[in-house]
Amino acid sequence: MRVRVLAFGIVASLLVGCSALPASSTSGLDNAKPASFERPAKNDLLYISEQQSAEVNVYAYSDGHIGQKVFGMNAFRSPNGMCTNKDGDVFITDSGYSKIFRYHHGGNVPYRTIHEPGMERASSCSVSPVTAELAVANHQNWHGNVRIFPADKHTGKAYKLSRVDTPFSLAYDNQGNLFVTSSQGHLYELALHGSEFEQLSINGGTLEYPLGIVFTNPYLLVAAVGSNNEGVGYKMTVANGVAQVDSIIPFAGTEEALTLAFRAGNVIVPDFYHDAVRVYSASDGTLISSISDQIFKPYSAVVSEPPPK
Repeated sequence: MRVRVLAFGIVASLLVGCSALPASSTSGLDNAKPASFERPAKNDLLYISEQQSAEVNVYAYSDGHIGQKVFGMNAFRSPNGMCTNKDGDVFITDSGYSKIFRYHHGGNVPYRTIHEPGMERASSCSVSPVTAELAVANHQNWHGNVRIFPADKHTGKAYKLSRVDTPFSLAYDNQGNLFVTSSQGHLYELALHGSEFEQLSINGGTLEYPLGIVFTNPYLLVAAVGSNNEGVGYKMTVANGVAQVDSIIPFAGTEEALTLAFRAGNVIVPDFYHDAVRVYSASDGTLISSISDQIFKPYSAVVSEPPPK
């Protein structure tokens, strides 16, 4: 079991020998003229952050199938968690620079940058479909927190899970409630307009080492490690402080799913330890497609949809 080593050393243990283009040192909210690609911007795009190369590579994506690489971006020090909003914008957290870069769908130059000191271990992000707030998990030993940035703002409010627990991965549901997995193996919820996180009770199963998390409507899908040391996904519904396990689906071939993404009935799972990204059916875990060629330590993946017309 290697996840605890990675969880407490996301940046330091993976950056030896890596290089990146320099980034702006300006604090706060930076703006840059966006650049985009006409053809791929009309279709879904799969973004994959790779920690070994400190790159984010972008692939064509359609109906659960990963296509050819479209372009790559290397202006990062340690790209970790990624997320999208309803307009197809892509947010990339860079724990090396303590920044969040925001790109248009298909763009290769960020048009907005948030520089927030204290995000040296930013490991996950999610955008609320209700309020458009951006939530970022900062994974640090007993000092981690969740920072929530109001829509289009550059200053976030920090929330603690508990005195001794720290967040690992997070996801909003379609009602604007925020769910977080933690280093202590717990599951938390911050209700819409809530003021503090509540630890959830889990009914119908034992959640071992919860990792990546994503909302698949109507289920909250939480990645964990199964009895055969392969990844599994717990499909849950949440009500009144209780997470009810509906079923468990396999992530065959994946050891530990550190992050999850969802698009049109399928869940995208980076396999950090086996240098691959796989797409499974969110209903039963059937493997749909995968990619491993020229993939090096993938940490996160997300599918960006074309912006609505």
